[in-house]
Amino acid sequence: TNKQTKAERSWPSRLRLIALPYFVFVAAISIVGCEATQGPSSKNEADIESLSGQIGKSGMQLMKKSELKSYLTSITKTLARNPQLVIEELLPKVKQGPVDINRISPFVNWNPQIVLQETGKMYKVELSRFNGSTASDESSPVYFALDPDRFYRSNEALLAYKTSDRQDGELEEKQIEGLTAQTKLPFHLIFIDIQQVIDSAESKAILADLIGKSKIYKEHGINDISALALPCDDCGGGGGGGGGGGGTYTPKPWLVLGYIELKYDMDVGDDECEIYVREDSGTPTIPGGNVKPRTGLIFSGDQRIDAAGRSVWFPNLNNAGDNFGGLDIALWPLSDSYPVSIVGIEDDDEQTYHDFHGDGPLELIMYWEYRRDTDGYYSNTNRKFDKGSGVRLFFDPDDVWQTSHFANFTASNMIEGQSVLINLGDFTIRVKKQTF
Repeated sequence: TNKQTKAERSWPSRLRLIALPYFVFVAAISIVGCEATQGPSSKNEADIESLSGQIGKSGMQLMKKSELKSYLTSITKTLARNPQLVIEELLPKVKQGPVDINRISPFVNWNPQIVLQETGKMYKVELSRFNGSTASDESSPVYFALDPDRFYRSNEALLAYKTSDRQDGELEEKQIEGLTAQTKLPFHLIFIDIQQVIDSAESKAILADLIGKSKIYKEHGINDISALALPCDDCGGGGGGGGGGGGTYTPKPWLVLGYIELKYDMDVGDDECEIYVREDSGTPTIPGGNVKPRTGLIFSGDQRIDAAGRSVWFPNLNNAGDNFGGLDIALWPLSDSYPVSIVGIEDDDEQTYHDFHGDGPLELIMYWEYRRDTDGYYSNTNRKFDKGSGVRLFFDPDDVWQTSHFANFTASNMIEGQSVLINLGDFTIRVKKQTF
């Protein structure tokens, strides 16, 4: 795993307006912390309603990264002190996949979003079950912990709290050492984590930034997001298609993803899979250019903007074995001047940006890669990555799947509408050329 340090980004003015003053965060900690210290009086509905009423007053939180771990630990302990809620409501939901905390009854009326001072970005609180938990029944112990990929250093023991309804509010603590994605545990382990909230405006801003730095978009006459064939509600102007709404948009060839399967997971938690793009210079046999440091192709189970500016569904791709078909996600426009390559990265730090160790462009050996121009597989190829420009937030760097390199797609070597199934060690994908 390799990373690059990110340069600091400015605080967006729109978040200054909506973020509550810092004292709200302090008040919220006091409220949750008080509940955690006293513990519940019983496992009855009145106790759950009381918890709901207290948490419901907390609102959006403005905080520093240094305060985040303590805040989420308070939530962790509050959940662990309510075993009836965990067994009856939380466990069935997290078995199906990651769950936003506001889908759990005591938190329904609470706005669990957090704004970090270091990034100016908004985050939601998310719960997920460790993929290696083999327990299947409700009688098995349930432990809660912060996501180790974000809040613990490599090889650091994980502190977990077991559910309890003791009158004194004390919780059983457990140190879990040597936890990896391949570990099997005979009990339930639920992680508390944060995920960046990327709304439609942010998604479009990311795409606009990528368009401005792309040679292929420019070759196709697309200089900004208004020149895409967006739905008319997004066009502006007089409607009738893209090109700013004037009906001047000419269909372009796109590399479109129809199926994706994650075959290998490096992380313990449910860190999101992202796809990054490289535009090569010259012919496919002379690779050039670096993998771009930013992306909007984030597989987090949300509706977001694809490379063609369309609002599409990105499935939640986290763990080995996750696979999704029936997709229609434009990854990048195709050209014969600049071959397109894509690579998978597992987000451990901040979504939408690379985060690797080191200060300069990164070079990685891709153990296996597929090249479309020869329809062949190659080993130990050297590829370059541009560093990201965000803020370094957490301990672990982003992981690059080093056999997930799909290279040299052009408009000519892809046949319109014909799907190509490609199997590599980390990913299987099905892509096609589609003109629209």
